[in-house]
Parts: sequence; C-alpha cells; structure tokens
Amino acid sequence: HLLAFLAMLKEKELLQFNLGLFKWTWNCEQIEERTAATSNVVDLILANICKQSEEMKYLLRLVSCLGDSFERDVVLCAFPKMRDDEAFDPNEVDGLISLAIHESFLETKGDSRYCWVHDSIQAAALQQLGEAEMNAFKFELGKRLFQSLEERDVERNLFEIANLLISAEECPEADRVNLLNLYLKAAKKAAEFSGFDSCISYAEKGISLLPPDKWSQEREISLDLFSLISEACFSNANIDKMKFYGDEVLNQPMLTELEKVRVHSCNISLVGGIANKSREALDMSIAVLRKLGCKFPRNKFLQARLALSSLAATKLPTEKDVADLPPMTDPIRKACMEIMVNAATYS
Repeated sequence: HLLAFLAMLKEKELLQFNLGLFKWTWNCEQIEERTAATSNVVDLILANICKQSEEMKYLLRLVSCLGDSFERDVVLCAFPKMRDDEAFDPNEVDGLISLAIHESFLETKGDSRYCWVHDSIQAAALQQLGEAEMNAFKFELGKRLFQSLEERDVERNLFEIANLLISAEECPEADRVNLLNLYLKAAKKAAEFSGFDSCISYAEKGISLLPPDKWSQEREISLDLFSLISEACFSNANIDKMKFYGDEVLNQPMLTELEKVRVHSCNISLVGGIANKSREALDMSIAVLRKLGCKFPRNKFLQARLALSSLAATKLPTEKDVADLPPMTDPIRKACMEIMVNAATYS
C-alpha cells in the first residue's frame, strides 16, 4: 500500500528529492487536495497497471486469476493458448515476469514460482475487466489449462483450475462430463486436507452439472458427490445441509444399503456425537448392520448371552495370527466392521 502511494506521489511530482537540501520534500496540503479522489490503494495500483503495455496488462490479468502464487510453467502454457499465438516465444513471458518484478507487482517465491508483492495488487489486476467478462476469462483460462497441461500438472494445480472453472454460471454440454469429474476430484482432495468449505463448494458445483435423471444416468458419480458433501457438511457442523443431501441418497430405492452406508454413518455420528444420544446411536448402528446382513439380537439379555458364549467358544489369536490374516476385501464386511467400531463408542 505504502509503496504504491509513494510511487504515485513521485509520479505526480508531489514528492520530490531536493538535491540542494539533499532530502525528500513534499507539501501535505497539495497531496491531500490532489489525492482525495484516489484514496483507495487498489484504484492507485489499477491506474498504474493501466499505464503498462498491453502485453504486461494481459500478463497481470492472467496471473491474477491463478491465485496468490503461481508456477512459471503454468503461465508458459496459458499465455499462448489464451492468445492463440502459435509463434510463441517463452522468453517473451520471462521478460514480462522480470519486468513485473522490477515494477514491484510480483516477486519470486522459490524456483520457478512467483507471488504478488501484496494482495491489493492482485485485486487491482482482477479489476481490469468487469465481473461478467472476468468470469468468462477465468472459465476459458481454466478450460485451456485443463486441456493443455499434463495430468500430473493438472493434479498439482487442481484447486487453481477448479477455482477458475467454478466461476462460470453456465457450462457448455461438451465440457460437462470432464468438469463433473474435475469437481469431484477437487472435492475429494479438499476433504483430504480438511478443507470442508472448499469441498462443499466443489461438490455443489458438480451436483449442479448432474442431469435431472442423475440416479439412473450418472449413478456412481452422483452417489460419490452426495455422500462426500454429506460428510463434509457433518464435519462443518452444517446439519441442515447434511440432512438435505443425505436424505437424497437414502430416499433412492435403486441404491443398495451398502451404497447408503456413508450417509448412515453421518447420521449415526450426528446422533451419538453432536446430539449426545448414545443409546439411540447404538440402536441406529444395529439397524444399519441388520440391513447389511449382520444381525444382532434385539433383547439386551440375549445380546449379552451371545457375546459371552462367543467369547467362551473363541480362542483368542496371537499377535502372529493376526499379522498373518489376509486383508479384508469384502466391501459389506468392511462396512460392517467400520460401523461396529464406531458403535463400540456408544455402548
């Protein structure tokens, strides 16, 4: 902020270096009078950007869409694709980036990575176009990157690409399936990093691209998106939204109980954890286990007797016996085990 303001004062000759006195001089009244209309630092920076060459303005607009930092290779890929420039010279972009660093727009951040000197500079660069034009620009940039980058580079820049594409209000039908899978992948990755707000945003964008008959036409990806957003909403304590998406899954007669188990687990955890109703959560767990084919007696006395008789008839395995057991692969048994482990905390 301060550097941008001082640069503007110097340019307008409101701040001058007096060689005779060998010091900087200024007039506070003149500064106040002539800068009152441009007190917003973003406006000051935007005015400076507008004075740059067309190539520099385009570079700043492009990299402003890539977040607070970006990789050189991503810019080298995007710059010619967005301008349909087949006679592209990478040295041109390197020169522009160097100039942007010299002008204090950008700075280096490790090898082949750059970042903005201040977030207000990025904000100013984003304001070069109106909102609708910038959203269209972001979508086109995201699509070009998705189509042009190697798979490993798409994975490394997954959030940046998803954030670019998510800005568009409408999605061309030709891009729908690819974007649907991209949003699902981004939602899963965000959940792995406990970025539940981002996970919900990506999943909701993906859900918006599903067809009306999604449960028959896009069953697998619909189930993945709805289950994932239910889990993310539970983790974010957004209970109403969790129930909204979770009930959509539970109300589908064509889905098996195994396919519904992720939503069941959310509901059980909600009752046993947030609502602190252990007995009800345990009953819900037993009900889900029955639906999966793992039956328990309803009577507490019979439950206790069965547990004791099972323990008496079972030889406890040694540590070596457990280590030699093959991994469990049956999906129904794995789901039952997960529910039973969680149910143990409520018993």
